[in-house]
Amino acid sequence: MRARRWWKDGNTVISYGDPGGGFEPEQWPGVTLIVDHGGRNDIEYRASTSPHDYDMKTLHPRRDGNWWTVVERIDIDPFIPTYFSESKLWVDPEDNARASEWYSPNSYTTSLANYEYFIESAMEAGIHFTIHDEKGMQTDSGWPRPLTKLEEMLIGTSPPPPPPPPPPPPAANFKVNVSGGDPKGRRSINIELLDWPRVVKGGSEDFVVKQSYEVDLGKEYNVYAMGSFIGLDRGDIGEFDVEIDAKDGPGGYQRSLHKEESGIFDSFHMDYYAFTARYIVVHVSARVTAENVYANRPEGKLTARPHFGAYLFTK
Repeated sequence: MRARRWWKDGNTVISYGDPGGGFEPEQWPGVTLIVDHGGRNDIEYRASTSPHDYDMKTLHPRRDGNWWTVVERIDIDPFIPTYFSESKLWVDPEDNARASEWYSPNSYTTSLANYEYFIESAMEAGIHFTIHDEKGMQTDSGWPRPLTKLEEMLIGTSPPPPPPPPPPPPAANFKVNVSGGDPKGRRSINIELLDWPRVVKGGSEDFVVKQSYEVDLGKEYNVYAMGSFIGLDRGDIGEFDVEIDAKDGPGGYQRSLHKEESGIFDSFHMDYYAFTARYIVVHVSARVTAENVYANRPEGKLTARPHFGAYLFTK
């Protein structure tokens, strides 16, 4: 291959001569051989799928006044890889005066539209190439820009970082207490809900408190009854609900308590069921609905302080 280098003083020198003998494809079986011409829009060496020809051709588009249309003027074989060993470059118009001191005037363009046309036509033709702009091409102080207009055209400006995700809700806090069992093997399981008691406010749906607990009992139990405990040690009138279900099956314990009381109130309730489960889901909710004329409410008007418990009875 014969390559010629252009110098600013107008001189040209031959930097490489013909490769000579020893580089025929037949002498390199199983090896990928690439041919590259400098400053040419075509290849005179044989490149094809034949074992007697070269395997890939690379082109150095000719420096002319409309090199960005080179794809329209070359023969492309869909079975032979083609590569632009130099794809010319785009220069910001603001840097044109300085660029003209470094580059041949026909080796770059200041038009983003022209360079975009070159990129898109080469990609559509399946030609591989390296995108060039002045960023990083020189080491002069102040020459490379942090982000060029070409990069902005290709990848867009970086969007602002997304806001951080909201913190996860606090994990449900509970404790499972299993009794030792009686001579018949019956056990009681107390699911102690440690988030309660706590103060609940009224006056808005935003103040309604709902909490769910997914409970692993550690093994399967034959449940024959379920129950709940709702306690009010002080406060206004409210609605306090407990639901207990098997996570992937039956259950269906539901209890809703409305209470107005002058003092401390503790209530236990139980219903009978028959199912087998290891995983239990407990839902509780609490809302304050009205003033209690008997209320002892040091936390203020329309407040209550409930606490809950859930129970399973097994055999």
